[in-house]
Amino acid sequence: MAERVAAEADEDVVGLEARAGGGRLGDHLADVQALPGLEYQHADRTALSMPPDYRLAFRELGLSIGLRAVKRTQDLLAQHPNAFDSVAALRSRLAPLMRHIPLIEIIERFWLDPANRESATWREHRNINAVVLATSLAPEGCLAL
Repeated sequence: MAERVAAEADEDVVGLEARAGGGRLGDHLADVQALPGLEYQHADRTALSMPPDYRLAFRELGLSIGLRAVKRTQDLLAQHPNAFDSVAALRSRLAPLMRHIPLIEIIERFWLDPANRESATWREHRNINAVVLATSLAPEGCLAL
């Protein structure tokens, strides 16, 4: 399984470069805009300590998916440095985001608890919550380049 995923990742990098008009991946990655919100979230864990009726699973799990994408980009950078322009600049953009990777486990563990999925906010958005929870837990299909 791991070998197949690695082979698909290699194909995905080449395919993305072709779709980008032959450019390298570093040309097409946005500047980090999420850092101030992440720093606040990490420093003030109030939001992540609230009861489930005061939280929106799809927003938190979206953050989890985004952080998984940061980790995936870091892994791709290590495996395929030639696919990126300005490797050092990209690493410096990813480094501050990597500090927030532990939030993935905190968020997923909370929403995996069946009692938390009985909350009104979960039930009101059950369809999207289920999709983003599944994506966060198994992001391979979603985060392929």
